[in-house]
Parts: sequence; structure tokens; C-alpha cells
Amino acid sequence: MVYLVSPPEPTDWRMDPTEFMNAVLRQWPDARVRKVTDPRSTAALDVHIDLDGKRLDGTLSLDGLAVSLEADVQASARFARWLRSIVPSTQPLLFYDEGYTADVPLTAETTEEQLTRPFFVH
Repeated sequence: MVYLVSPPEPTDWRMDPTEFMNAVLRQWPDARVRKVTDPRSTAALDVHIDLDGKRLDGTLSLDGLAVSLEADVQASARFARWLRSIVPSTQPLLFYDEGYTADVPLTAETTEEQLTRPFFVH
């Protein structure tokens, strides 16, 4: 499944690719982060992380507005909570899936359980 984190509305804020890459590597020193050189790609960076024994593949969009996460919902939520910690608190963020079946406002107080609950089928 693919999950995304992005602002809910247009904004002047952007995630700098170099700052994002450095932050990822500080948090996960074994992560693999590479600049995307394919001119047809919509991604600036690819990220590959072993997150508590689960693989997480992610991208930072070229415009610096969205992070796409390909992983299970728990690993994606864990990464999203970390991402929230490096984005200015004044910048609203949403956590949602690629089908937009649900979206959850991502604040410093949002728990992993609050992020994952809407995506479990009961």
C-alpha cells in the first residue's frame, strides 16, 4: 500500500531535499537515500529504510511538498510521525492513502494508533 504525507492546501513551504536526506540519515544511519536523476521522475529523492524489521520505500516529490511511503500502515505511520517532527509545527500536514479512502491531520500530538485506525478494514 502507498501512503502519503503532504500539506492539505496550497502553501509556500517546501521540504529541502538535502535537509530531508540529512535528517533521514541522522535518524536511520543505515538508510539508503539517493537523488533521483531520471528527468521523467516526479521524485527528488528515493529513500529505503529498515524500520523495525520492515522495509519502507519512500520518495520526496520534486516540489518538496509530498512524501510517498510504500510500506505497511504501521511503518508508514511511524515514519510520518517522525516526518512531522522535522516539519515546522505551523505547517499543517495530512496522512492519507493513495486511494484517499481516509485522511488524518498529522500534528505533533497525533499517535500512531490514530494514524493507522482509519485504514484497517473491520
